[in-house]
Amino acid sequence: MKKKLFILFFALAASVGSMSAAVVNGTCGDNLTWTLDTQTKTLTIEGSGKMTSHPWANYKQYVVNVSLPDGLTNIGKEAFSGCSSMTSIELPNSVTSIGESAFLDCFDLLSIEIPESVISIGNYAFRMCTDLTSVNIPSNVTSIGKQVFMDCALTSIEIPESVTSIGSEAFYGCKKLTSVTCWAITPPSGGTTCSINPSNCTLYVPVTALDTYANTLWWEDFNQILPVSAQNLLVRFVDWDGTTLSYTEVESGTAATAPANPSREGYTFIGWDQDFSNVTEDMTITALYQINQYQIAVTSNDESFGSIEGENGTFDYLSEHTYTAIPSEGHYFVRWSDNETANPRTIVLTQDVAVTAVFATYQYTITWQDEEGNVIKTDEVPYGETPIYSGEVPTKDAVGEVNYQFAGWLPTIKPATRDYFYTTHFKEVVPEKVYTVNINGENCSLHISNEVPAGTTLQVEAVADECFEFEKWSDNETANPRTITVTEDANLTAEFNKLQYTITGKNENTGGHVQVQSNEN
Repeated sequence: MKKKLFILFFALAASVGSMSAAVVNGTCGDNLTWTLDTQTKTLTIEGSGKMTSHPWANYKQYVVNVSLPDGLTNIGKEAFSGCSSMTSIELPNSVTSIGESAFLDCFDLLSIEIPESVISIGNYAFRMCTDLTSVNIPSNVTSIGKQVFMDCALTSIEIPESVTSIGSEAFYGCKKLTSVTCWAITPPSGGTTCSINPSNCTLYVPVTALDTYANTLWWEDFNQILPVSAQNLLVRFVDWDGTTLSYTEVESGTAATAPANPSREGYTFIGWDQDFSNVTEDMTITALYQINQYQIAVTSNDESFGSIEGENGTFDYLSEHTYTAIPSEGHYFVRWSDNETANPRTIVLTQDVAVTAVFATYQYTITWQDEEGNVIKTDEVPYGETPIYSGEVPTKDAVGEVNYQFAGWLPTIKPATRDYFYTTHFKEVVPEKVYTVNINGENCSLHISNEVPAGTTLQVEAVADECFEFEKWSDNETANPRTITVTEDANLTAEFNKLQYTITGKNENTGGHVQVQSNEN
């Protein structure tokens, strides 16, 4: 049968012919890519997540070496079915399931280490792996599927405590199988149909389960039923919660081999609770962890805008911390930098956290309006800033002879603390009246002719020429000098009189006199 299958694969390979390219590639999942080098016969899968297809099926005669990435979560259905030249494959610890017929007809596959992360193995997964002599079943698998190991070359098999059922014909054709170790206290169901030939096998079970297996249908038919301790010492490695990580049998006085370091969210693995370098009795060894600590830093985007209430520092995984963003006067809380809006908020620590409270300044609408309430302009002004009008200077139409001059805003402008209205303020400007003032006079040096603003006070004095003396003004005022307040056009003349002299002469001969009156020029 095996030779016929090889001839069939050879014929298929010949039909493919020489390939135009040594490398083929593509995708095999949302976040997975594959590359097959047909010269080195190496299939490399990269990325992470679920395998949803196996496009290399058309080139399976070239698949000998396989590299799988950490982060791959499954081996897909029929993923390597018919890859008859593949001798070994290493599955990453991220794989949790092996799909149906995943390694069907991998004739040259000698052994495979299934990681403890695997919890399910599909039907026919290793069927017709005719050279497969050893395989482990992870401790979290609960059932062995239909025809999973059919026609394999297994010589022994360990069935973990977690398995409760065995599928039909699971071990059909495994003619070399002579040792079965079953760790379950209660015999798994399905024994009668799993196709193990009990007459050729020795069954090893826990000491406390000897009687149970010896009195259970089919299991009782094994050639020998012996306690596990009769074979070797049992070393069981368990996680912090008691979950079995692995178990192994060792000879007394030898060392047990620990499984890969386990992981626990929020904790760091630091070792095991017992030394197992010299095993002298059955042991249960528990993983030890140290809780992780993470830093938390909650800050304000501007300390003048607001502050944070809550403690920053380094704290244990899953510890809870509450923070409140407190805005300063004139400011408000917008959100946190990670787009959370709850305030206060509680942070459950699972990693380092650096988050900032985003505060903003209130903006107020400042309305500039005229005396009639008509809006001239509006501005948005941040809290605390003094509004500044930046528009054109307001104007107001004259009324009669009265003009108006912009004098500012009412009420007095002050820093913005709310929406506010400011109204124009004008002062009256009355045109200045100008009067013509003419002041002069004959026989004097006074000659004034000016346009003088209303209300102007003038100090004038009429200074007579020689042989004249001041008499009065034309308005009959006699004060000189005098003060004049201009309230209207004025024509004012200083009036003067010519001086008169009396000359008296005496006649010495007659004893009389002569009197002469004269106006002197």
